[in-house]
Amino acid sequence: MALYCYVARPPGQETKFPLTIFFLLPIDLRDVQKVIEKANKWIALVVKTLANTGLHISELIDIKPEDFKEFNQNYLKIGINGKCDEARFIFLSS
Repeated sequence: MALYCYVARPPGQETKFPLTIFFLLPIDLRDVQKVIEKANKWIALVVKTLANTGLHISELIDIKPEDFKEFNQNYLKIGINGKCDEARFIFLSS
C-alpha cells in the first residue's frame, strides 16, 4: 500500500511553518467493507454514512435533529453546513 503526502498552504502565500501536512491512504471498496464487517454497529453505521454520502466527519458530527426533513415516503433530506458555511443537502433512504 502506497502512502501519499501533500502539503497544504493557502494559494499565493510563501511557505511558512507550521505547515499542515495531509497523508492520503488510497483505500477502495474492499477496505471499507472490511471495516464495516469488523466494527460494532455504531461504527459501521458511521463508516457507511461517510462512504455513501461523501460527508466529512465534522459535517456528520454537526448534524442536528432539526436538520432532518422528510423528502418523500422513501427519503430523508438532511441539511448540511459545509466548508465556509456553504449549505447543501444529502438524501438518505428511510
